[in-house]
Amino acid sequence: MRPIWDRVISCDDRLVRGRTGMAVDFSALLDAFEFVSSVGIGENTAFLCKETGKIYWHSDWADDVEEIPDIEDSEEYIRIPEKKELDLGKPLVLKFARHHLPGDSDKVLEIFSREGAYARFKDLLEQRHAIDRWYAFERKATEEALRTWCDDNDIEVSG
Repeated sequence: MRPIWDRVISCDDRLVRGRTGMAVDFSALLDAFEFVSSVGIGENTAFLCKETGKIYWHSDWADDVEEIPDIEDSEEYIRIPEKKELDLGKPLVLKFARHHLPGDSDKVLEIFSREGAYARFKDLLEQRHAIDRWYAFERKATEEALRTWCDDNDIEVSG
């Protein structure tokens, strides 16, 4: 197994000078989070350099390689979390169902007991004309969870 820092597809340097050092542009952090969460666990990764605020992106599927500093055992870098690490998977869906589709809560729970749950969940959302509410709910929860993660890790953000 090759180390994750062997293949990096880009380096994001959308930085803003903060009061206490470099602040990371929140939209850049959100982009990295969505990149990491877009495929299977561990296939895409991103790292934030706490000193410079740069975000380094890595994918097992990309051929474009960019050198990054040695991140192994370095406290200067922090890995951008995936959705499941911030409870933005099934727990978020169930919370949405309880609040926005109370009559379908049991159905949603049953949907998520088998493979292919997200496709069937989105079909249900379409039937209930709730897809836009879901995307707004998911977006807000994602932004709140990511900001909390930043606070917990002493990461200053702008925007």
